[in-house]
Amino acid sequence: MKKTEDNIFKTYKLKHHANQHKIDLIEDVLVEYRLLANKISNHHWFLFFYDKEKIRDFRDIKQIETKLSERYKQTCQTQVVSTLHSHISNIQNRFVKMVYAVNTPFDEEARIQLLYINKYQKWFHKEATMKNKEINPEVLFLAKKIFKHLSKNKPSFKKYNMILDEKVAITIKKENNEATKFDYWIYISTLEKRKKIYIPIQSNNYFEDKTGVLKKVVQINKKDGKISFSLVKNLSPEIIQYATKKLGIDIGTVNFIATEFGDIIGKKLMKTIKRRDEVIIKLQRNLQKQGVKPNDSERYKRLIKKSREYIKNEVNRLINKLVKLYRPESIHVEDLNFHGSNIGRTNNRILHNFGKGILTKKLESISQLHKIKIENINPAYTSQECPNCRYTDKKNRKTRDLFICQSCGYKCHADVVGARNTSSRSSADFKYTKRRKIFQLLSEEHNIWKEKRCNYSSATTLSRADKKVKIEVECKIC
Repeated sequence: MKKTEDNIFKTYKLKHHANQHKIDLIEDVLVEYRLLANKISNHHWFLFFYDKEKIRDFRDIKQIETKLSERYKQTCQTQVVSTLHSHISNIQNRFVKMVYAVNTPFDEEARIQLLYINKYQKWFHKEATMKNKEINPEVLFLAKKIFKHLSKNKPSFKKYNMILDEKVAITIKKENNEATKFDYWIYISTLEKRKKIYIPIQSNNYFEDKTGVLKKVVQINKKDGKISFSLVKNLSPEIIQYATKKLGIDIGTVNFIATEFGDIIGKKLMKTIKRRDEVIIKLQRNLQKQGVKPNDSERYKRLIKKSREYIKNEVNRLINKLVKLYRPESIHVEDLNFHGSNIGRTNNRILHNFGKGILTKKLESISQLHKIKIENINPAYTSQECPNCRYTDKKNRKTRDLFICQSCGYKCHADVVGARNTSSRSSADFKYTKRRKIFQLLSEEHNIWKEKRCNYSSATTLSRADKKVKIEVECKIC
């Protein structure tokens, strides 16, 4: 899903009924398109690094050789430029994290200058000024080194999708009086000049029920040896009537989601993944004994595909359930990390690489569709911090599920505690703060809590002052 101001573009894969000859022609175009995308990317990167030119659309690329038409070249360039802009934006985010990393030796002035250079993309400038003051040349050189280090891994175009506009692909909707079972036809240019083909597309109720404007864009991809066609709709935001100010959630690998209100959901998800993992591990061992690589086994690939689809469906279902139940104005969630779970290596990798992406996309989707703000929270000490008195100690977590504060006696489910601590923070809190500094700040908050408690105790009767008052707060749902 992609957003531009109030425009939300969502892609829907639909069933096609193209014969093998047409599929072969599309595959030929796709192969050439991916080669062209790589050439255009290299051209833009060269100008960006050596000629210091900004990456932009409509650059003259007539010198790049390809079997595709000039219309295809311009369509491909628009898509590649969008990919490169997104890649540079990711580099900028990683640049900031590196500047604030634990072991970096930068002083405060150098850090501010590096952040300024990164924000205004001045990595390759020989001179730059900030607030009418020249930036240290050594800082400029360092910014250039950091950017080059972070940009080593360029985007890959080996499995690139084709996103074709009306210059090379036209979508025609079936008229009511037409006697045909197909709902759409896609009119696509091929490698052969003036030769176009029609691809019949069958719609479904899910696609038709989505209220929005059909865009003049077609997405074509090849995955697992099969060509797929997707259409794009421009959806309008569906602003819900908020019932909750904010919702803090904790994401885990035993209980998938815990909320600050005590809900524990997603146990079935992790149990099912573990059960599927046992089948995959057993198959891997048998294939190894036979000297067969897992990726050469159709059964193995089918099991992996089913695991991915199951995770995607469950994640979407659980998030939809939470939104419907609480209708929050904002959702607070910590940075996602599925490492360290007690499931097998294969499904752990699927969860980390695929499940994390699905959850991120789903949260982005509900943010756009329902105008729900997503707050990404620094996860440092959320599992060890007491929500009541801010006392932070790993001993607070007695077992995986049980949290008992060693200072005030607060007792609750450990995952719910993580969700409550996540809810109490904002995205600005501790965003780039080092863990040691965060611990220090939490300790200061705990000391303030103790002072208030002592002042309250001194104002009570002598009989109560002689006793140790132990506060116990129990989660009702737990």
